Amino acid sequence: MCPACGTLSSRVHSRYVRQLADTSVSGRPVLIELQVRRFRCGQRLRRQATFAEQVDGLTVRHGRRSAGLQTVLERVAVMLAGRAGTRLSQTLAAGVSGSTLLRLIRRLPEPDTSTTPTTRASRPTARHRRRPGHHHHGGGICG
Repeated sequence: MCPACGTLSSRVHSRYVRQLADTSVSGRPVLIELQVRRFRCGQRLRRQATFAEQVDGLTVRHGRRSAGLQTVLERVAVMLAGRAGTRLSQTLAAGVSGSTLLRLIRRLPEPDTSTTPTTRASRPTARHRRRPGHHHHGGGICG
């Protein structure tokens, strides 16, 4: 299906091999080689005449990582970012730079602020609560 106009097409334009990095197995990097077809859009007036097929749950347009690896790296980026995130990504056999992790964070959609809980004024805990008749005296040493 053409991503621009939604027209289904069965006219194959060409084929090519696409390489996708995927989540590691037993600490070893995984590279998926996928033969992909390019289709010709059926709409004659279209500027973008061809488009590549996508595999649901595995590929995204212009992506060099599987959807699973992309999700893992986005989570690492949000939790650690920078140098710590880079070290963890290397441990996961999916080494990326700190700049890449920051770029992943910038590409994430903005969080929905309408469902964010509001902060309530904190109530003093039992440890800090004063009981009537009990006075707090400093614990300093008098000499």
